Amino acid sequence: MKRACDDRRRARDRGKGVLAVDAGCQGPIIVWHTAATPGRPIDACLRYIAAPPIRRLRDEPGGFTRGAATRPPHGNTSLNLLAYGHSDGDTATADLTTEELLSGGRLTAGVVRVGDTVRRPSKCSSRFTEKLLGRLAATGFEGAPRYLGKDAQSRDMLSFIEGWVPAKFQHFSNAQIYDGGALLRAYHDSTRGSALAGGSPVVCHNDPGPNNVVFRNGMPAAFIDFDLAAPGDPLEDIGYAVWTWCVSSKPERGPVQGQAVQVRLFADAYGLCAADRLLVVEAMLERQRRNIHFWELHLSSADPALPATGQQIHDRINWSCREMEFTRRNAGAFAAALTR
Repeated sequence: MKRACDDRRRARDRGKGVLAVDAGCQGPIIVWHTAATPGRPIDACLRYIAAPPIRRLRDEPGGFTRGAATRPPHGNTSLNLLAYGHSDGDTATADLTTEELLSGGRLTAGVVRVGDTVRRPSKCSSRFTEKLLGRLAATGFEGAPRYLGKDAQSRDMLSFIEGWVPAKFQHFSNAQIYDGGALLRAYHDSTRGSALAGGSPVVCHNDPGPNNVVFRNGMPAAFIDFDLAAPGDPLEDIGYAVWTWCVSSKPERGPVQGQAVQVRLFADAYGLCAADRLLVVEAMLERQRRNIHFWELHLSSADPALPATGQQIHDRINWSCREMEFTRRNAGAFAAALTR
């Protein structure tokens, strides 16, 4: 592990043109130009590849139908909810000696619940995550788990949150979209000006889709899975969030006009300024390009930590391509809604 981390630090120090690509993410591609984030701990599963730098999304820093998707079927909060965060205190404490495997994670295998805590295998990124969660706690941000230290097996311990986490992207109500945008803004604001953000405006979550949000009483309440967090521009998170919360090529997700309204609602809730609204569609397309690139890399590499078959990878590439084509085809409608 130490050698792998040292190799990655040396690759990082070589400077421009080096990209860090998360080899363990079963979801959105997270790629950043490591030269822009000196001192960022690199996760053990990251690989360095020769590739042109990802261009910045901007030149200067700125600034569910209700029903089945509103809450888990039959009120079963144990279905795909097992998330990381703090407990409400209104549920019985689980057996402190029993480990309950938490399903649904896309990045880290072996995550378990023990009582009111979550235990996660330690990574090279753990120290950064610890500092980030500490920062969020210090600023009073309630929408994240608390870092509790290491257990006897040297696993990271986080507080547990009771709630529901959507297993798949789906249609959300306007009220849920609005609260999702407000939650992202509150998270970003808690990182602005921090040493963790470095020279960047904020610390991006880098995977702020609804599948990484705990819902309480049907509404977004907390982010989970901060493994990929890194310094960046808010539009990187906004582009991915607007795509995964509001936009879809699937007919059951509703007409483009309704999706465009939700894109605007998300931007309104975030408090996005007029200049930044002009960049949101391109930010969505950029995140879709990254997703395609990520899965293409895995077609030619075997990664035992990645729970995906070759066919699943092909399906994800094809889906991302459809999403990007849909976004391009309807870019005008999204842009118009954002600036109306």
